[in-house]
Amino acid sequence: MDEEDVVSTETDQQIYDEIEGDQDVEDVYDEYEAQDDAEPSFVSGLLQSRPIRILLLSLGAAIICLLLVAIGLNLFKSGHNQPVGVEVYPGATLVTQETQAGFDRRFYSTSDSVQQVLNFYAGRLPKDDINGCKKIYTDKTPSEEPGHYFAQCVVDNSVLDVSQRLSISINYQAEEGTQNFKTFFAIERNWGG
Repeated sequence: MDEEDVVSTETDQQIYDEIEGDQDVEDVYDEYEAQDDAEPSFVSGLLQSRPIRILLLSLGAAIICLLLVAIGLNLFKSGHNQPVGVEVYPGATLVTQETQAGFDRRFYSTSDSVQQVLNFYAGRLPKDDINGCKKIYTDKTPSEEPGHYFAQCVVDNSVLDVSQRLSISINYQAEEGTQNFKTFFAIERNWGG
């Protein structure tokens, strides 16, 4: 039995297996031959091309990478969409507070010096080119006397279009309506986008 007979015999067996009742053997055989002779469709022809397959796989990988970057960016931004946490100076008394969406400000007073409050926050907040605490003198000749300097601390973790900022202003001033001087400090936080 040669190869042509084997192929013919296998095709004949498939045809006989599909014949139902009074269906004509010739019609079923003609259908099988038509399927074998049919050219591949345009799409299946394109998919058989190696460069097209590589292009489609590359495009799919690029889309997946873009989706992963977008998800990662959203997770990163959501981590900055909250206020910077900060401790309140020990023993300080809350004077007033204001809260809005993405913003809060609290004013405190203490009988301790501006320098003590500054040292407390300078030891707890990050220090770099943008963040940190500094003393600002109000006179041409710097003086360590109360009322001749104030302090400012800043932490700015803003990223892209999401702000996350903390500002602490420390000052020596008289209590409202009195001549009693105290250290007052304001903690102001902005966050969100």
